[in-house]
Amino acid sequence: MPANLRAHSSRSTATGEQPVLYLALELGWEGWKLAFASGPGPAPRRREVLARDVPGLMQEIAEAKRRLRLPADVTGHAPDSSEGVG
Repeated sequence: MPANLRAHSSRSTATGEQPVLYLALELGWEGWKLAFASGPGPAPRRREVLARDVPGLMQEIAEAKRRLRLPADVTGHAPDSSEGVG
């Protein structure tokens, strides 16, 4: 996993003035469902890629950063299953 995209066990570690890309994954055998957000507000950006298509996943992450107007080196935050996904 890239250093700028890592799981956090607490939302408090991703707060502050620095922008954050929130990423939720649903991993299936044939496809991976993705949801991206930069914080509370509009509905998350939802996408789907073929399972195990890591280059496709990375392309969707880059596109989400562009669409959400986040810097290319923004920190990623993937909530653990106990945090839930809104």
